[in-house]
Amino acid sequence: MEIEFGRKIKDLRLFYGISQKEVCKGICNQSYISKLEKGMVHPSANMLAMIADRLGVNPYYFFDDFADVTKVNYVYQVIEFISKNMDRAKYEAVLDMVEAEKQNPLFRGHHLQQFLLWRQGICVFHLHENHIKAIGLLDEAISLAETTEKNSSERELDILLSKAIIYSLTEQHQKAEDIYESLLQSCNKHPYLSNEELLLAVYYNFSKGKFLKGEYKSSFSLAKKGVKHCLDSNSLYILGELYFQCGKSLWYTDKKKKTSALNYLEKSRNVFLLRENEEFADLVQEEIDEIKAEAAGTETENIPE
Repeated sequence: MEIEFGRKIKDLRLFYGISQKEVCKGICNQSYISKLEKGMVHPSANMLAMIADRLGVNPYYFFDDFADVTKVNYVYQVIEFISKNMDRAKYEAVLDMVEAEKQNPLFRGHHLQQFLLWRQGICVFHLHENHIKAIGLLDEAISLAETTEKNSSERELDILLSKAIIYSLTEQHQKAEDIYESLLQSCNKHPYLSNEELLLAVYYNFSKGKFLKGEYKSSFSLAKKGVKHCLDSNSLYILGELYFQCGKSLWYTDKKKKTSALNYLEKSRNVFLLRENEEFADLVQEEIDEIKAEAAGTETENIPE
């Protein structure tokens, strides 16, 4: 992937109306900035950091495919629209946007095309229940990766997670499990996993997959590891969902552990209430009531006449 440091520096400088002389003051000579903007030289990490400070941006700006003042934040707006509507499960709106932007020259870069294909695959699965086409789109997205066969970017891991979820939902459990196992290894050995939520999502969805297979003990173990990771990183992200998985999986594992199972479910409900998600809190309460009712019925049956 070619990074156009010079072009981005020039675009940002002109956007703010800053001269080359103003940029280079106390950093380097003006001829260096001129050569840099023309792509004749490449900056060192230290030089890039100083120029970024001068222009008022984080050095990561120059590595970000989405950040470009010449696009007037249009790409960012599209990405934000897609991401927000994915979170709200508004798949039709997302699919319309993806199909409208796939041929847009602003999205011609591999990284952006990969993002669109990834989201398109998920939408196709949920809207058309076509898991074969969905998996094909996700594989196409992965094929655009800039990494080698020996490593993966966080984006690629996220796309693989989407594949595993689709396999689980279509009862292709072994395929899903193979991906989940690989994802756990990749996440845990990744040298710089900036998105901690990715690992939590793997634990949660792997736990759900195990539950669907009836492997309740393994489901509980995975969910419990996810809870520990949430607590260690002071994250509320899917903590409620993980507590719920712990409680339900433990109940199905051993119904003699009713108290512990209910304790996990109460924690789940409290997290949802803390996050003002009353809908999910009510669903957890229903599960609690069902377990209590089932336990009470069992105790009644066991009372000697």
